[in-house]
Amino acid sequence: MARIIVQRNTRDIVPIPEVQVHLSEPELKTLQMVRFDDNSKDISGVIGSVSSPELARAQFVDPKSYAQRAGLSPGHSVTVLFVLEVLADGTVGAVTLLRGTGNPAVDDAAVAYVRLLRWTPGTVNHEAQAMRIQLPVTLANPA
Repeated sequence: MARIIVQRNTRDIVPIPEVQVHLSEPELKTLQMVRFDDNSKDISGVIGSVSSPELARAQFVDPKSYAQRAGLSPGHSVTVLFVLEVLADGTVGAVTLLRGTGNPAVDDAAVAYVRLLRWTPGTVNHEAQAMRIQLPVTLANPA
């Protein structure tokens, strides 16, 4: 027995419901993150009430003298990568050498230099906290 199936080109038509959007002002207590647009400074270290350590503007250590101590020839430079702990008082705590030069004199001079750097400590809820950061240091002996 053969059956004939008839197909129709009509489609079900479903009306699209009307959507109303209501915008409201956010309540201050629900705000979780604030981003400040400031082109003069990288703000990737600022999230909510947490900030990362920054080098203090005034440093009392001369990197050139450490490059000379390391025995770098005039016109030469080297870069060493560290992980260091910036303490709540802005001094440097633990220092870990991630990528050295392979020259112990150069690496030791870079460690000595890093230990003397002064920092503006990072904060959590506006209170200074010890934090670990990664820091590349370039020692250069100008020609």
